[in-house]
Amino acid sequence: MGYKRQPKQYRLKFEDHPGLEVTAGSINTNDFLELTGLLAQFSGKDAAAAAQATGKVLDLFAAALISWNLEDEDGPVPADRAGIGSQDFDFNLQLIMGWMEAIASVDTPLKQPSPSSPPSGLALSDGMVPLSPSRGS
Repeated sequence: MGYKRQPKQYRLKFEDHPGLEVTAGSINTNDFLELTGLLAQFSGKDAAAAAQATGKVLDLFAAALISWNLEDEDGPVPADRAGIGSQDFDFNLQLIMGWMEAIASVDTPLKQPSPSSPPSGLALSDGMVPLSPSRGS
């Protein structure tokens, strides 16, 4: 019997948006490499390529977006590509950059205490979800 890995989920919170909670999943390595390459095209001089890259970035984020508690004047905003597309670009970029920081971070395991020492820290339990180190709270 093989090992089946459970996909990671990240709960993102943003200092600039108190109360906003975003839950997004991780992406595979190939998609992450594509995402970073696409973000580099945002500042390119070719407007058509930048627009296409932006659309792909939003698609990748939408595919990973699990939930959010975002509302507008009409009520809850759906956590899908249409809901993302209805938001200001600078807001979406903040969410995407926070998500990328979370998925690019590496959890460093705590140093294991010697058998005669008391525990020096707390480790995440199996049921806990990693948070973005710079955006989480």
